[in-house]
Amino acid sequence: MKIYVLVACALQILKEMRFLKIIIMNKEHLIKLIDTCYVSQYLNQKRGIFPELN
Repeated sequence: MKIYVLVACALQILKEMRFLKIIIMNKEHLIKLIDTCYVSQYLNQKRGIFPELN
């Protein structure tokens, strides 16, 4: 399940970067983005918003 969520997060981050033209200054910034995305995806999945990720 974690791999699917990380892939979804990576795709979402790439889409947002392309849309907003975000420049990531360093690796820590990217890690923080992924962590934030992972946590939000996990919470959404727990609420049943993404039941297909079970």
